[in-house]
Amino acid sequence: MLRTMALHAGLRRIPSSSGKGRSRRRSERGLYRLSHVYLSLKPHAGRGAGARSLKGGPRTKGPCREGDLQKGSRSSVELAILRTHPIDARKPAGSLDAVRPRHWQHSSSRLRGRRALGRMLRTAATCVARPLVHAVAAAIVLVALALANLASERYMALMQEDRAVEWATVLLFLVAGVVRCYQAIRTRRAFDALVGLFCLVVAGEEISWGQRLIGFTPPSVFLEHNTQQEANVHNFGRPKLMLSAALGAYALVLPALVRIGPARRLLDRAGATAPSVGLTPWFLAAIALLVWDPVTFTGEWVELLAGWLLVAAAPLSLRAIALTAVAAVPAALGMTWASGRLQAADSTHLACAAAETRALVDDIVRGQAVAADLNGMGSIHQRAWVAVTSGFIDDRLLLRLRAASCPGDNADGFVVARRRYVIDPWGTAYWVSVARSEESGARRVIVYSFGPNRRRDGRPGATTGDDIQAEGILR
Repeated sequence: MLRTMALHAGLRRIPSSSGKGRSRRRSERGLYRLSHVYLSLKPHAGRGAGARSLKGGPRTKGPCREGDLQKGSRSSVELAILRTHPIDARKPAGSLDAVRPRHWQHSSSRLRGRRALGRMLRTAATCVARPLVHAVAAAIVLVALALANLASERYMALMQEDRAVEWATVLLFLVAGVVRCYQAIRTRRAFDALVGLFCLVVAGEEISWGQRLIGFTPPSVFLEHNTQQEANVHNFGRPKLMLSAALGAYALVLPALVRIGPARRLLDRAGATAPSVGLTPWFLAAIALLVWDPVTFTGEWVELLAGWLLVAAAPLSLRAIALTAVAAVPAALGMTWASGRLQAADSTHLACAAAETRALVDDIVRGQAVAADLNGMGSIHQRAWVAVTSGFIDDRLLLRLRAASCPGDNADGFVVARRRYVIDPWGTAYWVSVARSEESGARRVIVYSFGPNRRRDGRPGATTGDDIQAEGILR
C-alpha cells in the first residue's frame, strides 16, 4: 500500500506528456524513472515466498516478467507507463530497456560515457594518491636532514615555535583526530574514539593550548616544573619517550594483536582498528629517529611525520589524504603569518621588558649572580629559569630584577610571581645566552625576550624582529 501511494505521488509530480520538445523529453525521463522504481519494487511487494501485484493480482515468483504488465488487473501506474512507453517485446523480460524510449538511447550512451570517464579519473587519482603517502613521508625525513646539515640557519628558523613545521603538525593531528572521532561515533567504536582524542590532545599540546596566541601566563606549577614553562602536560616528563611509546603501541603492537584470534575478537569488541601494515616501516622509522636524535630539533619534524602517518591511517579515501597533503602547506604558512600579527605592541609591556632584561643582565654581570657551575662552562643558551634550576644562576641574587620598576605594576602578587620564575610581560620565558670569546676569553651575556609576537625572530644579539634584549660582558 505504501509503495502504491509513493508511485502515485511520483506520477502526479511528472509534467504532462502532451507537450512537445523539451517538456516532452522531461516528461519521458520522469516516467522512465518512475518505471525504474516500479520494476525494481514490484517483485518485492510482499514478504512471503511469493508477492502479490500492487492491485491484488496473482502471486509471482522471481523477477518481474514482461507479461505481468500485460495481463491481470492493472493499476493506474501501470496504465500510465504502458500508455506513454509501450513494452518492447524485443528486449529482455523485466529489463529497463523494455520501457525506455527508443529515441533516448543516445542519451543513455552519453551517460555511460560520462560514468566511464568518472571511473577512470577516480582510478587515476587513487593511483597517484597511494604512492603520495610514502613520498610525503620520505620528503619530510630527507628535507629535514638536508636542511640541518646544509642550511642550518634556515633549519633553525623553521623549527621554532609557531612556525610552519609546528603549524603543519597541528593541522595534521587535528585532521586525524576529527576524522577518527567522527567515524568512531558513527560506528560506535570506543578505542578508535580514544585514538582520535589522542590526536586532538597532541594538536592542543603543540600550541600549548593557545598560550602564545592569547598571551596568558600559566599557573605557577607550570612555570616551576614544566621544562619549557608552557601550559602543556608533555613537557613535565620526557616527550620523545612518550611519543615513541604511543606510536609503538598503536602501529606495532596493535597490528600484531589483530592477527591473533582471541585478541582480534577482543579488540573488535573494544572497537580497535589497526593501521595498515604498509605504514609500519614509517612508524618504525619515526620511533628510531626519536630514540637516535641525529640533529637538533629532531623531535619537531618527527612529530610532523607522525601526524602525516596518522592522517594516512585515518578512515579517509586516498583522494582525501592527497587533498590534506596539498592543503596543509598553504594553511601552515598562513597560520605562521597570522600568529605573528595577533598581538599589537603595547608601550607599557615594551618598557617593562626593556627594564627587566637590563636588570637581569646587571644581576649576572655586576651582581655576581653567576654560580660556580657557569664558570666552568664555555657557553650556554637556555631559558633563564632552566639556567637557575641547572645551577648556572643563583636566583637569590637576582635583586635588580625583582626591584625593577615597570609601568602598571600592581600589588596583587602577579608581577612578583612572574619575576620569581623569570617570565616576561607576555607570559613567555626570558632567555639567557652566555658565549665565551676565543680571543679575549671574556664572556658575552645576552638576555632577551621574544617580544609581542612571542616567538624568536633571530639569533641572540641580532636586531631582527621585535625581540627585546640587553647585553653585557662577564669577565
